[in-house]
Amino acid sequence: MKKRLLILLLLIMAIWGGYKSWEYLKIKNVFDEIYSGEYDDLGYVLNPKGFPKMKQIERWDRKTADTNNVVGPVIESYKEEYLENGESLSISFMFSKKEFYIGYTKKIDSNISYEIGYRYDSETKILNEDISIIDDNIERWDIEKANEIQKYFDKYNISKKEVQIVADKVLYNKVIKDWINTYPSRFSAKNIGKVIIKKDPFLE
Repeated sequence: MKKRLLILLLLIMAIWGGYKSWEYLKIKNVFDEIYSGEYDDLGYVLNPKGFPKMKQIERWDRKTADTNNVVGPVIESYKEEYLENGESLSISFMFSKKEFYIGYTKKIDSNISYEIGYRYDSETKILNEDISIIDDNIERWDIEKANEIQKYFDKYNISKKEVQIVADKVLYNKVIKDWINTYPSRFSAKNIGKVIIKKDPFLE
């Protein structure tokens, strides 16, 4: 009987070890780590490792998280005190689509902002960058065409170089840096792993 229990225990340990090894191997970059880390933290609230521990992130009841995304994405929002005036930053997880979205907005006028977004697909390992203008003064408030975006930036004397600097700051010096300073990460801001980053045409 004892021998059978020992064999069963060893089998369970082997299966568990194989599962953890498979999880380790499927994480190719820091964005995979963020995606899987968030999912694990939502299901295991007693010992969180990522966003629930991050001082920059708003507190909320993660026991109520809808990982099936029936009512929408799971959203982690940055506290205002860790952002500059007129900024907002959040990470939205759509586990049903195996992706998440980093959304940053910066006000440049009372009713006008520009947005820098990064959408990560955990299956293709592609991070797509998007630049857009949000104009609350017009009906079609989300402006994505490069020539129209340029008109707004020209009006407010904002150069492409400035936008690129902000985009890099948000991605590397904010989201990735804050993550690796909290989570026991395998990656760094200089070594984010294997990922394809597709720049927005406006910044190419």
